[in-house]
Amino acid sequence: MTKIAAIVVTYNADRNNWIQKCLVSLFDSDVAIDVIVVDNASKDNTCNIINSQFPDVTLISSEKNLGFGGANNIGLETALKKGCSHFFLLNQDAWVEKDTVQKLVTLQDKNPEYGILSPLHLSGDGKKLDFHFISSASYSKCPDLCSDFILGLNTDRIYETENVCAAAWMLSKKCLELVGGFSPSFFHYAEDNNYIHRLQFKGLKAGIYPKVKMYHDRDTRTKNNQYSNKEFDLNNIYLLKLLNPKETFTTSQLIKLLRKEALKSLLSRNVADFKMKNRQIENFKKKKNDINFNLSASKKGSYPFLNL
Repeated sequence: MTKIAAIVVTYNADRNNWIQKCLVSLFDSDVAIDVIVVDNASKDNTCNIINSQFPDVTLISSEKNLGFGGANNIGLETALKKGCSHFFLLNQDAWVEKDTVQKLVTLQDKNPEYGILSPLHLSGDGKKLDFHFISSASYSKCPDLCSDFILGLNTDRIYETENVCAAAWMLSKKCLELVGGFSPSFFHYAEDNNYIHRLQFKGLKAGIYPKVKMYHDRDTRTKNNQYSNKEFDLNNIYLLKLLNPKETFTTSQLIKLLRKEALKSLLSRNVADFKMKNRQIENFKKKKNDINFNLSASKKGSYPFLNL
């Protein structure tokens, strides 16, 4: 029996009518959806809005910010316990058209090798592709989609891609059984890249179905410097390599590499880079056991990282 859950992670989502647009679009869908919101300790009016305007939502309020992956894992656990068969992850600042969810579910049932299906990601005003989605639809990541669009060919098919942002993902139950939830090694950003690495390791595919749409209002979002700097980005790049089941790169090798780079920075009198490399060395030494455990967990067992 088909039972669909939509999972929305919120954090201060009452800006720009985000949460209203998101939830209204889900409830206006052509198919019945069990909507689950996991709030990451919002400091604004998000929870009050949901409670007063959307009484049919299952709202789970966390006392602390669990990050994107951690909060989605709680939503996925809740949906699985409700007996759901399909799990649609949608960002708080995004909304879908009436047929988006239904068509993704129907297509996934016909093509079970696709553990993840994503719609076309547009900007909030719908006038262009979302700027992060462009890389997913690029010739290097998804050559057939790029060519078919440019040549005006029929695009009523699934296009396999190496990566697609988790702002709008349809996950199958088979996918959750094999791949599980998001790795706790990632707090914010790169957790979706890691998930697709693990998906591919388990023999499943990620695909884009461009005949349905999602609108992502990220152009109006204020940049958070905590998650937008060189050190943070590099740490996630290293984590992605360390936690890719197909890679053989180890934490010990990374620490050795960082020590060499720190020495080079010291010799070139780049004090800022030297300090950054030493912070990274201490960070990965501290996280070494957790990284090894999470890598091992992602390779074996059912429902890794989901507390069922």
